[in-house]
Amino acid sequence: MRCHRLFDKVLLAALACGATVVRAQMPSQKGMDDVMHEMRKQMDRLTPEQRKMIDQSFQQMAMQPAPGAEDDEIAVPRRDAARIATVPKNVLTSAKLRA
Repeated sequence: MRCHRLFDKVLLAALACGATVVRAQMPSQKGMDDVMHEMRKQMDRLTPEQRKMIDQSFQQMAMQPAPGAEDDEIAVPRRDAARIATVPKNVLTSAKLRA
């Protein structure tokens, strides 16, 4: 049970780090290095059993298809020759745009 709590804390910390990156405009390289260093310290504290549990959970997630990625939901539209024919054939240049 203790392993699950620690795994939850590590997962929560990873999600929190990701959430702060999304909200910020663009993190500095030093900020990213600090977060990675902290994550490495947390990972170094894990026991081999906890690391195995994390690896297994990542493997299970990798084997599951992404939501909405089932074959029957992905459709490639057919080529629409009529719409393609309406696109002008000449190349636009800056001189043409100024005129």
